[in-house]
This record gives sequence, structure tokens and C-alpha cells, in this order.
Amino acid sequence: MSVLLTFRVPSDAISFGRAARAAGVSVTVDPLVPLESGTRSIHVEGAADADFATFEQELHATGNVSEFSVLDEHEDSRRYSLSWTNDAGSMFADLRDAGAHVLSAGGNGDYWEFETRFQTQDDLAAFSDQRQARDSPLEVLSLQKDGLRENAAFGLTDDQHETLLAALDAGFYDVPRDTTTVELAETLGISDQSLSERLRRAHAALIENALR
Repeated sequence: MSVLLTFRVPSDAISFGRAARAAGVSVTVDPLVPLESGTRSIHVEGAADADFATFEQELHATGNVSEFSVLDEHEDSRRYSLSWTNDAGSMFADLRDAGAHVLSAGGNGDYWEFETRFQTQDDLAAFSDQRQARDSPLEVLSLQKDGLRENAAFGLTDDQHETLLAALDAGFYDVPRDTTTVELAETLGISDQSLSERLRRAHAALIENALR
């Protein structure tokens, strides 16, 4: 059973956090962040006089951001597209190595908060041990088994909930996909048709309950 962990760390533990501190801004990484290297986007907010130039200089200085560009710009915020690499020992690299999914991540010059999901308790323990070994412990804000979440609030049955998580873990929603409906159905022990119907009903339930 997967485990949900929400934690925070001092901003200095995150390269984006150090940049945010220098510029006096807050940073939000787009949700469901793929942890492999590649192009990602972040949203940066500050006061009307926020020093975005300093933030951009600090991005260059981190050493793990190879390039970036401004996607859109407002008086008090900017959205950047950037390419980063996961240096050994970084927070994102350790999460990737533990097979974790980052559901949300963001912070300012003081703290960064992460909402994550680990596939097993052993994966979570390995991640925690790694951070302890790096003398970078976590402040745990909440910890719970995913099965304890109230699926009814999203209009999902237990089977639909299980299927969506299995699809996410298997990379079904990645671009490009890491698995097919046939392979996912075999993992769940159901037919390809049953899987497709279950996914469609689950998607419809999420849209109905989240957007209406």
C-alpha cells in the first residue's frame, strides 16, 4: 500500500529555495513533477518590486539548471520553462531514487514543503534514511497510508481509486507512456476492456466531483 508523506525542509536544502531566498520570492513547481532530467515549469511570485533578475542569476548559479526561459510575465509573478539535472544528493534526486511521486512542491526563502507519495513503506524508509545520512532530516507534517483517504469525496470506488494509482505508478499518464492498457490490465488481473471502462468511469467521476 502506498504512503502519503507531507514534509518540509529549510530552503537551503533546495537549489530553487536558495534562489528564492536571494530574490525574496516564492516558487511553486508544477504538480506531478517527473523527476527525471528534462524540461519543467515553475511559477514564481513576489511583491510588485520582486527582484526576478536576481532569481534568474541564482538559477544560473545553482549548477543544475542548464537553461530557462520566461513563459509568461506579470507585475508580481513569472512562469519559467527550464531544464534541470538531478545532481547526486539533491532532494529531487533522492525522491526519484526512492520511486516517489511529487504531488506538490514549493516554498520561499525560509522553508520548502513537499507532498509526496511512496509506493511502499520500505521506499519511504529508504528515502528518510538517505536524508538522515546527508544530515538533511525532514520535518514531517503528515503521514498516512493512501488507503485511508476518503475516496467518496472524489466520487471514486475503491477499485477505481486503486486503478488510477496503479496507472500513475506504471507511467500510464507520462508523455510518452511507459505502459499500455494491456500491460496495466495484466498487472491488475483484469481484462483490457474492463480496465478501459474502469478508467473512463474514474476519470468521469473525478471531473464531475472536481470541476462541477
